[in-house]
Amino acid sequence: MVELRLNLGCGKVPKAGFINVDRLCLPGVDQQVDLFQFPWPWGDNSVDEIYASHLIEHIPHQVEGSQLDGFFAFFAECWRILKPGAEITLIAPYGFSVGAMQDPTHTRFIVESTFSYLAQVDDCNFDYQLPFTFRAKMLALGIGNIWMPLNEGMPLGWIYQPNSIHSILCTLEAIK
Repeated sequence: MVELRLNLGCGKVPKAGFINVDRLCLPGVDQQVDLFQFPWPWGDNSVDEIYASHLIEHIPHQVEGSQLDGFFAFFAECWRILKPGAEITLIAPYGFSVGAMQDPTHTRFIVESTFSYLAQVDDCNFDYQLPFTFRAKMLALGIGNIWMPLNEGMPLGWIYQPNSIHSILCTLEAIK
């Protein structure tokens, strides 16, 4: 059986082994889909893996086809199409970096705790009654040309050096 792997919002950077999806018809795009309109054309529990690099910081707050904030609507749709236990890997500019703030099309700033809103946790201070849940499998910060996993003793001094961290990477597992 062939795995269905999606590279969402691929832009001009297609990924081998994935169906490359973007709203624009660019070289390397396999399927044109507006990822901020729901529902998407893939069936429930049909996708084995999602990769999305430099997309989630562009999610509008209001989206067509959902009453949820766009961020939650986007992840609800990812959860819907992912198979149980399947993963989504996300890369975004780190919320406190110049890269996150300089682009006028960025609608939100992504930091480590942003992803905590996607998991249903009994003892948290917020509860948006979301119809999905994910578990974080990996969280890393981009420093120079390396990814430093947060669970492997990242030196905290880096966090306080202006612009030393440029990106954040998170892999989430769909809990169903």
